[in-house]
Amino acid sequence: MDIVFEYRQILLEGAGVTVSLAVLSLLLSIVFGLMGAFAKLSQSRITRRIGGIYTTFVRSVPDLVLMMLIFYGASAKRPAFGAM
Repeated sequence: MDIVFEYRQILLEGAGVTVSLAVLSLLLSIVFGLMGAFAKLSQSRITRRIGGIYTTFVRSVPDLVLMMLIFYGASAKRPAFGAM
C-alpha cells in the first residue's frame, strides 16, 4: 500500500489523461457520426455518395483494425523523433 501512496501523483495524472482522452474521443466520434449522418441525408447526390462510402468503410472495418490504421497512419505522417 505504501507504493500506491508513493506514486499517487503519477497515478492521478494518468487517470486525468485517461478521462480527458475518453471525453475527447467521445466528442470526436459524435462530430464524425453527425457529419456522416448529415451527408447521407443530404440532397446532393455527391455528398450522399461520399457519406455512403464513409459509413460503409467505418462499419465494415473492425474497430481494432480501424484504431491501428489511425494510430499508425497518423504516426507515419509525423517526422521521426530527432529528424528535424
